[in-house]
Amino acid sequence: MEVNKQQLTEIIILSTQKVISETNAADPATVIFNTPLYGKGGVLDSLGLVQLIADVEEEIYQQTGNQITIADEKAMSMRISPFRSVSSLSDYIYSIL
Repeated sequence: MEVNKQQLTEIIILSTQKVISETNAADPATVIFNTPLYGKGGVLDSLGLVQLIADVEEEIYQQTGNQITIADEKAMSMRISPFRSVSSLSDYIYSIL
């Protein structure tokens, strides 16, 4: 099964809300399409980002059967981080699916 960009964005938003509700890092209801995830103004610290990546990889596997690795060498070496916002992460994951 394939996921479209909207479904992918929803997976990321729901996963981000779950992570920040567990850590009390921010208000989960404030997470939207352009919410900063990591870095300046981001709602996640490094551990939260790791949890988010694991949760999103698992959810994509559950919904599509595709095993993906989000935090790979390509993602880490990009000049503009794919982890800076919900939308940038959605774009990046969509490109590797």
